[in-house]
Amino acid sequence: MKALHLSFKLNSAILSVLSDLCGEFFNLDFYKYYNSVLRLTALGIGYEMQMNDDQAINYLFDLSTFGWKLGLETITAMLNELGNPQEKYRTIHIAGTNGKGSTSAMIESILRAAGYKTGLYTSPHLVYVGERIRCDGQSIEKENLVSYINYIKPLIEKYHCTFFEAMTMIAFL
Repeated sequence: MKALHLSFKLNSAILSVLSDLCGEFFNLDFYKYYNSVLRLTALGIGYEMQMNDDQAINYLFDLSTFGWKLGLETITAMLNELGNPQEKYRTIHIAGTNGKGSTSAMIESILRAAGYKTGLYTSPHLVYVGERIRCDGQSIEKENLVSYINYIKPLIEKYHCTFFEAMTMIAFL
């Protein structure tokens, strides 16, 4: 309890300094927001501001610094925490050295023409990272991609996942 009480005193001091510095321009809405965050923190509920489009995409690309990880332990654990969304629909997994992209595109096109709802996850992208994830032939919209990045960010940080693992999780969602 002492640490929590000390935390509130420190935060009150910060608010006081902000108020003194900003004078009449100090935003009361910010004060209410900040107090709400403090109350959530006191209850043990973490809160982070949502990343905007550019921040979220950059955050995703920064995951490349984690490099490659062999094995499926990380992605299996993360998907398990999300309720194993990959098990909620039928999947065709295409593996091999050459021709995966064109084979996948042809199968997706045939299934879509036959009236099936399709999802396609490929790499690399040409212009926009969302090109990697398509639903019924359409790339994931930027605002949806950003929402998913924000949604899985706690898992990304918990498991120190790679760019590929994060994109795979998003594709399954």
